[in-house]
Amino acid sequence: MKLITEKLAEYVVKLRYEDLPEDVVEAAKKCLFDSLGNMCGGRYTELGKKAVEYIRRVPQLTEGEKKVTLLGGDAVSREDAFTAHAVMARCTDLDDGHRFAMGHPGSVIIPAVFSTAEQCGSSEKDLLAAIVASYD
Repeated sequence: MKLITEKLAEYVVKLRYEDLPEDVVEAAKKCLFDSLGNMCGGRYTELGKKAVEYIRRVPQLTEGEKKVTLLGGDAVSREDAFTAHAVMARCTDLDDGHRFAMGHPGSVIIPAVFSTAEQCGSSEKDLLAAIVASYD
């Protein structure tokens, strides 16, 4: 008998954009644009500016690591981009919410998927499939 974590891992590995229903793709796009909008708004708040300044002063980039884009133009490590973007996504308190989970999944999911997709050179379809898998 498979553990639930094994079933989930199998689902994530096998999930392909082509298998997603159109309404699910549209929902993933809305989540992506919602989070990007929140990141843009949060970038210019006091906390967003502090997150960017911290990343600039204490970079986590290791030698040979491929850099990704931080909103605003800096090239930073994937982890730094994720951290700053997650902060930015929460700054305006307009990000998605999940009543039963009592959290804001998009402010973590989208920055993580976005930074990883850029670093790996993933396609837009792979990005959307990763968003769906992450929300699931």
